[in-house]
Amino acid sequence: MKALLRMESLVANLGPKRALALVLGPGAAAIGGDAAIAHFAGREMAHPAQLLPVLVAPLAGLALIALAAPRLPGEWFRRGTRAVGGLLAALGTVGTLFHGRALARLLEGAPVTWEGLQAALAVAPPLFAPGAFLLLGALIFALGNPRVRIDLQPAAPARLAGAAAQAVS
Repeated sequence: MKALLRMESLVANLGPKRALALVLGPGAAAIGGDAAIAHFAGREMAHPAQLLPVLVAPLAGLALIALAAPRLPGEWFRRGTRAVGGLLAALGTVGTLFHGRALARLLEGAPVTWEGLQAALAVAPPLFAPGAFLLLGALIFALGNPRVRIDLQPAAPARLAGAAAQAVS
């Protein structure tokens, strides 16, 4: 019980932006793990750039967790989240271009038909998967913007028990 109260106190002292950074850190690392599985499970490495999402995402996750520390000055948090967010967004953009180039190579020289497009999409790298890095990076970049404000409102008390009792009678 004491540990739960300490955790509540820590989150309350973080502020909403730092708490969100603390939550998004493991999420960035998880997306990197997903990229590792997609790039290397049962496959040879086709290009050294495939290592980038696998290496950058966990490091970005660790950086976000470190940036969420309450003792870190606000300016460091702002600059750090913008750097991490910009890096992840750039990684997502470059990944989308790489995946799009692979799809274009599969379609090269053949007439564009629905069947040909379906066949190329079935074997090409997923075109929108790097977009997860792009969107996560944009969100993290926005956390560092001093004009972005996140307000958390206390939840209203649950009234399910009273509503259920009225429905029964």
